[in-house]
Amino acid sequence: MIDIRGFIPNSLNEWPGHISSIVFFGGCNLLCPYCHNSGLEKEERLDSLSVVAAIGKLSGVNGVVLSGGEATLQDGLEDFIRVLRNFGHHIKLSTNGTRPDVVLSLLNNSLLDCICVDYKTLHSQLDSVGAFGLDAKSIPRTFDIVKRSGIEREYRTTLCPATISKENIVEMAKQLDGDGSWILQQYIADIPLLSAEKAGTFQYSDEDLEEIMESVRPLHPFVRLRK
Repeated sequence: MIDIRGFIPNSLNEWPGHISSIVFFGGCNLLCPYCHNSGLEKEERLDSLSVVAAIGKLSGVNGVVLSGGEATLQDGLEDFIRVLRNFGHHIKLSTNGTRPDVVLSLLNNSLLDCICVDYKTLHSQLDSVGAFGLDAKSIPRTFDIVKRSGIEREYRTTLCPATISKENIVEMAKQLDGDGSWILQQYIADIPLLSAEKAGTFQYSDEDLEEIMESVRPLHPFVRLRK
């Protein structure tokens, strides 16, 4: 059963060029200390049919963003997307990349128009975001699948100093090799987090952020900063 814990009827910020609804699913298989969506688990589960009906009645909306939590953990995700497709909506998937087979199936069935992958840190340092017990090759495999997908691609990195250094970011830019668009977003410490103790209160300063941007711009032409 689809586990929906949040729904935003329309947004202009989540998918450039689209007025989109956002569906937030419950459950995640990572423990990123800076996660600000962990509170979804405390929210009441929403009826999926009611959410679909609400989306179908919206005027002006031309896209649906599937977020979380981790959307690819949901049984019945493909069927859910097919129903949304019947309304003529474009679909954007936000994923942590831990389930490459699900991503590949969605792509092979032409169910996605855009995919956003959380680019959390270097693939060799994923333990810092709680990727314990996961197949070490799963996330790199997802990146490879996404790069070859031919659809709109976006990568998103939260600049939390506790999990990612300036040097890491430069190496991440080299790994990404200019693919897609890359959003570097400032870590916000003064909101409820999964583990404020581990994430810490230190944030990169404006000077730090500009230094980071100057170091990665030559390596990725479509990088942008979100504060």
